[in-house]
Amino acid sequence: MVTPTEGKVCFVLVGYHFNPDDITASLELTPSRVDRAGASSNFDKPTLSAWELALETSGGNLNLFQLANELVDQLEPREEQILALIERFNLVPKLRMVLVLSESDDALAPQVGVDTRVLRFLSKISAFVEMDMSVVCPDK
Repeated sequence: MVTPTEGKVCFVLVGYHFNPDDITASLELTPSRVDRAGASSNFDKPTLSAWELALETSGGNLNLFQLANELVDQLEPREEQILALIERFNLVPKLRMVLVLSESDDALAPQVGVDTRVLRFLSKISAFVEMDMSVVCPDK
């Protein structure tokens, strides 16, 4: 049996030839991670840049529904700015849910998904939803 040990919900804006600092300044949110790789790349070899806001949790009873709602609490009031940034920089918005599972005798099923409020927000900004899951097998 496996049990969740880590969970993360991330809102990511990805695109070519943009500076993530412009996103930070416009949204007035401190990102969890940025990648400036494509900010100054040339068009011959385009490279993606990314701006990410993430919430994480760990333990045996992970609730990604709750994390997704907490993330949207921060983003929903900035919906118009997000839409303007997506259009201005030709960005792709994503909601990424990440689970890291490990073997356990007392496995609890993680709560993974999004409710209608989160779905409405993601639909308004035309966001993709991605799910990443991995299993870690500790040495015995």
